[in-house]
Amino acid sequence: MSDWTGGRDRRAERLQLVEHATPKGCVAAYYPETNPLVPLDSQAAESGTPTSKWVIVRLEPVVAKWCGYDDLTEGLVRMLASSPPTAHADTRSRLTRQLRWLTMGSPHSYERASYVRSLLLLDAQGTTRVLPIHLLDCEPEVRLLAAQHTPLDEDAHRWLNQLRDDPVEDEAIRHAAAQRTQAA
Repeated sequence: MSDWTGGRDRRAERLQLVEHATPKGCVAAYYPETNPLVPLDSQAAESGTPTSKWVIVRLEPVVAKWCGYDDLTEGLVRMLASSPPTAHADTRSRLTRQLRWLTMGSPHSYERASYVRSLLLLDAQGTTRVLPIHLLDCEPEVRLLAAQHTPLDEDAHRWLNQLRDDPVEDEAIRHAAAQRTQAA
């Protein structure tokens, strides 16, 4: 939350704090995720650009029960997955399309694993077809899901071998990749 006069709360929600070597009392952040913290009425004298390099902020913990879009979709999918396949067909179809879009288009990569898990429940066959590319994902949870569920074609087998043999890869992902390549 930024501290600025004007009577308006400026918040950047659901950011993960990571320890970094910054001067005491300072924080660093990525843009555009933290653009909402920048007061547009505070501008540099010469350029007229917002003063995004000097914003006073206050860090506040997020309540554990806070529900994000990824949590909401997982809840909806759990409810739909427990009903007969023909029930709520239109809702399932729309949610599946939206989740596919979010998986590829969401700017929040940390949510992608939730969307992939949800898609595996809603449309396992359609989702497993696109999983091989997720073996290369930047998010470890997504790579783990892909390693566990991807169809074993030639590319996937090669990528699973690379994951298995990568010494800096997450241990759970290396283990899942090894199990899948041994099963083939």
